[in-house]
Amino acid sequence: MKLYQKTALVTGGGAGIGKAIALRFAQEGARLAVCDWDASRAQNVAQEIVGTGGEARAFCCDIMDADAVDAMAQQVHESLGKVEILVNSAGGAIVGGPFQRFSESTIAYMQKLVGINLMGTLYTTRAFVNDMIALRRGRILNMASIQGVTGGAGNVFYSAAKGGTILFTKSLAIELAPYGITVNAISPGAIATRPGPASLPTRLGRTGRSEEVAALALFLASEDGAFITGDNVIIDGGRVLGAMGE
Repeated sequence: MKLYQKTALVTGGGAGIGKAIALRFAQEGARLAVCDWDASRAQNVAQEIVGTGGEARAFCCDIMDADAVDAMAQQVHESLGKVEILVNSAGGAIVGGPFQRFSESTIAYMQKLVGINLMGTLYTTRAFVNDMIALRRGRILNMASIQGVTGGAGNVFYSAAKGGTILFTKSLAIELAPYGITVNAISPGAIATRPGPASLPTRLGRTGRSEEVAALALFLASEDGAFITGDNVIIDGGRVLGAMGE
């Protein structure tokens, strides 16, 4: 088992890509902290893991609230100890409601998109990074997006937040390398569980599956990916290579 007895926390672990990652990590022996804003979703995933012989606990948290994140971290530490693997998977392109063009956007919409797609990652990483520094080992995976690489018309805030996530990843990788901690980003494109990007065409002629993203996350979180840090790994079926007609 590639993650045997490692303690991993996955935000957004109650659904979609986050759920797939939590389940895959559990299959490889990790002890899971499943974090989601929806308590029932987190509990369902934790129960699924326990039902197959794994170890997991559910935590409900709004990652846009720094105080709530700190409180959640205390609960995790009390029940599971130090976190060795952190996956910041919570986020989304439509969490603030229908797309708003920048020139017509509201402050509330901006705060929601940037809050969940960037600030939540910062808050959660800050809450657990000292665990890894104390252990002098660890893995941090931040879920970004191809829109953080290419930009996206009509969804400026999401693209900006994901672009910020990528540069946060690179900067933190430099800071944490002396402690044996790797920090990487994953930028999915058209994944079936993601309502917006899932409709985009790809060069491979299909959308990706959340399980494929989970397999990549496992590689980066395990010893197989020990020499990779500060990278942004794109998993998009070749979409970023250019227009489909080229």
